Amino acid sequence: MSDNDFTGDTALDLGGTVYRLRFSWTALAALETKFGSRALLGLNSPTKLAETIAIGLQEHHPEMTAARILEISPPLRPTLDTVTAALNRAMWGRASGADREVNPQGLRSLLKALLPRLLGRHSKLATATSGSARPGKP
Repeated sequence: MSDNDFTGDTALDLGGTVYRLRFSWTALAALETKFGSRALLGLNSPTKLAETIAIGLQEHHPEMTAARILEISPPLRPTLDTVTAALNRAMWGRASGADREVNPQGLRSLLKALLPRLLGRHSKLATATSGSARPGKP
């Protein structure tokens, strides 16, 4: 499997088996639900990294759990680099930004703006930026 900047698919080697890692909008929403607005901070924790990977694998490999990834125990740094590349693809896609580093502050702002809309909820941020709604006005 080769990496695909358009779909965001990224090859991840876990114990000699290559998996398709992808952080779709659904996966990004799951990350924020699980970890809050600080979803991408502290990915050097093996447990949080394994949980993040499990979420990114759900679309193509739903059998892979955080517990299974911890059991495989892949090398931390190369695994973190691959996850970072997959997150970059989710953020930048084909726009030659796949080699940019994820900016957790920028991602947090993007997630705060997009996720409530995707999930059909209103956020404090949306309310604060749009002003108060007036009765009878759309």
